[in-house]
Amino acid sequence: MIRRFRRSVVGQALVICFVATHLPLIALVFFVAFGSAQAASPWMLVAIALVATLVGTGLSLAALYYLIKPLDWILKVIDDYRSRAALTALKLDREDEVGRLALAVHGLIVDLNKSVTTLHRQANSDPLTGLGNRRWLMEVGAAEVANSTLSRSPLSALVFDLDHFKSINDGFGHSTGDSVLTAVGDVARAQMRPMDLVARIGGEEFCVLLPGLSEGEAAQIGERLRRAIHGMTIGSLPPGMVSASVGVASTSGELDLRALLDLADRKLYRAKDLGRNMVVSSLAAS
Repeated sequence: MIRRFRRSVVGQALVICFVATHLPLIALVFFVAFGSAQAASPWMLVAIALVATLVGTGLSLAALYYLIKPLDWILKVIDDYRSRAALTALKLDREDEVGRLALAVHGLIVDLNKSVTTLHRQANSDPLTGLGNRRWLMEVGAAEVANSTLSRSPLSALVFDLDHFKSINDGFGHSTGDSVLTAVGDVARAQMRPMDLVARIGGEEFCVLLPGLSEGEAAQIGERLRRAIHGMTIGSLPPGMVSASVGVASTSGELDLRALLDLADRKLYRAKDLGRNMVVSSLAAS
């Protein structure tokens, strides 16, 4: 019975209203039963009823405030998530409808946040390699270009793709081609610093943004990456069959992201024209 009462806002509200409404009568009954009712004047009875009415009203308002106050908390949770995507901790221990509503709203927001996070990750990552995709690169890369412009520090880009990748797909099957792409993604991640941004931006084309590195330093990393890719051993592929051509470009704020990537892309095609499996920058070809 008590458990059912605690789980019902309606039941609690009815009890509060009943007590508040009948408190003057209860006070008068107690006064008559235990006080000197015969010596009491009518004004005293009126005063007792008035005081009991005020006390009952105050108690009922306080109790009703306790019952509905969590609705403000629920609205705050919703507003925090809608305005700042913030998940406010649950601070309510109630078994009634309001408590269950708060739990349901909080659980709904947590589930929604998980779904939004998953969708955002799926929209910004390459499902095969786990690297960022072109959309992600353009979003975070724009911030890196802005940082480079403000600090006047260099920002370099490596754009590379795999040489003769179509022949791997045609000769060994698409599953082997997928294995090659996955392995290249792993190698690229392993060769880069934690702050570098690595993305797969096309079928067999990849890009790396290197904050704080000059074009010469980036070219050295590009050469290290080229060697690591050329040294991979994947399934039945002959050793050394996988290779990459790498283009390098750099800016200190004078180029936007698209211009930087276009410049690196032109260096990439220059590497292909020169025979593939090499790194080309504005400084030197290796």
